[in-house]
Amino acid sequence: MEGKGVIIKLEISMEDGHTWRKADILPRENIGYGWVSWSFEWTILEKGEYTIKTRATDSFG
Repeated sequence: MEGKGVIIKLEISMEDGHTWRKADILPRENIGYGWVSWSFEWTILEKGEYTIKTRATDSFG
């Protein structure tokens, strides 16, 4: 599926998609198609393996 708009929301899950938290989309020079940089602060409370998933929403939903 090809995106039509710019990324306006990015979410991240460390629980295999059971819960989602908002990540910060970093400012970009070029508005339009292309890679989007983001950041997310996460405090790891237990050692172990984690599956990290992300999902994005563009301006068309």
